[in-house]
Amino acid sequence: MENRSVFVIHRRDDPPGTFYSTHGAFGGVEDAVGYGDMQDARKFLSSEEAQSYIDRKLPEWARELHCPEEVYPWELTFSSLELASLLRICEMEIPHHLLEPVYGRLLIWRR
Repeated sequence: MENRSVFVIHRRDDPPGTFYSTHGAFGGVEDAVGYGDMQDARKFLSSEEAQSYIDRKLPEWARELHCPEEVYPWELTFSSLELASLLRICEMEIPHHLLEPVYGRLLIWRR
């Protein structure tokens, strides 16, 4: 049985390990983007879903700078053990709350 994976949004010129979490007004900038580690990342069940989010939801200036990146269960072991476990069981549905970023954590904001 093959393990499933999820996808995160990565900024093309950022170092590995930094992923899209959220966007909005920050520090007087209306369309800033917040980045964090794997726990902070917004996760998607397919590359197409992540790309659609980039195309429709990210600020226009940020769309060309971001791309989906596949994440395997073993990469989630320390940041989301519950999600990592469910990905290994192909029949289990993934609860939506496990795909959302962890709010209230300090993010890196960029414009």
